[in-house]
Amino acid sequence: MVDRIISIAWKKWRLVFTKDLPRDTVGATDPPTKKRKAIRIRSELVGQEFLDTFLHETHHAGNDTINEDYVSQIATDQAEAFCKPDCLSRFLTCPKIESMVREILDNS
Repeated sequence: MVDRIISIAWKKWRLVFTKDLPRDTVGATDPPTKKRKAIRIRSELVGQEFLDTFLHETHHAGNDTINEDYVSQIATDQAEAFCKPDCLSRFLTCPKIESMVREILDNS
């Protein structure tokens, strides 16, 4: 299990990549009032499925009153749009991101 602290809507969250989720669950977010609150994402997710889940759970972290159907739709739409070649290439050509990608690839 790996976790790190991230900021969502002015609050600190533990971002945890884990296999310890119910079988049919890819992500979960604690209520914003919980101490040591966490966003948990299934550790084997990659690519667009990871991005979709990350966006979905961080939307919940930012506003836990949003309708579940809306959160699901907006996260899926955003992940799909981001993974289009023109959007992804703009992201990947950022010097900071390019450097991080090289480091990740060199260490794998």
